[in-house]
Amino acid sequence: MFAFKIIDAISLSDTNVRKNLAEINLRKGGDVILTFTGLQFPVLFGKSDEVRKALILKNLWPELNEDTNIYERTEYLDLRYKNKVYIGKKKIEWTNG
Repeated sequence: MFAFKIIDAISLSDTNVRKNLAEINLRKGGDVILTFTGLQFPVLFGKSDEVRKALILKNLWPELNEDTNIYERTEYLDLRYKNKVYIGKKKIEWTNG
């Protein structure tokens, strides 16, 4: 049921976001994870406030898909916390050579 609420909220907020929604992983009642085509990282969606989070995705979507992607080192996008968006960055490992 919650998956349909997510699809409805995303569809109402932005059809471009909806077209790129590839997977909704409900994780057996745990926090929901969304996967989108074109994004190299998952979106940690959580279990509530689907309309608010869909609007956040709508606002971030143009930046997430720019040619000069500032999110290229992103490991995940976390929307689970109220009024906060966390961007997990990949660690860069330096090798001495």
